Amino acid sequence: MLDTDGRLFDNLFTIEEAQKIEADPILAERLDAFVARFGRLQDTVGDKFLPALLTALAEKTGPANDNLDKAEKFGFIESADGWMEMRAFAIRWCMNTPRI
Repeated sequence: MLDTDGRLFDNLFTIEEAQKIEADPILAERLDAFVARFGRLQDTVGDKFLPALLTALAEKTGPANDNLDKAEKFGFIESADGWMEMRAFAIRWCMNTPRI
């Protein structure tokens, strides 16, 4: 994921860069790979790691939103809302982007 991140986001990823996706299959493939990997990472952290961490801290676990709120409270993540926004974007991307 770090390699893909480095190739994709060596420079700031702007609207102009995003508009090149249809004409640049390599960029499209890299962006698709990054978003898919990011989504899997979020799934693993949110569904497995975070509940295990909260349990180890003797915190009651619950639905993902509650766990994310606790993670924000403890400073593990910057923003529970931001996490959910990024997750929603990754889901929309994967559902609306044709497979390459």
